[in-house]
Amino acid sequence: MIQFQQDMSRLQGLTRNEAHATALVQQLTTAGQQKTAELAYVVSLYSAGDHQAAFDWVRTGVGKHFMDEARQATAALLDVEERSSAPPAPPSPE
Repeated sequence: MIQFQQDMSRLQGLTRNEAHATALVQQLTTAGQQKTAELAYVVSLYSAGDHQAAFDWVRTGVGKHFMDEARQATAALLDVEERSSAPPAPPSPE
């Protein structure tokens, strides 16, 4: 979790001058924190011997939802980065 927090802090620093990218990093951070907490919950249930409750929780799809949010934010962030690092379009002929 410490590495995740360090990586998100680094991303926030790298995107601080671009509002849209900063918002996407925040979405990614939130989704990652939610997924980590959800995973810890499932592991705690399973470790406590409540295997059925752990499996039932996984079947709710909550964890998948958090991962989907993280994937969407990551894809959008990559799109922002690709657009910002693309070479400028050549001038149109007049």
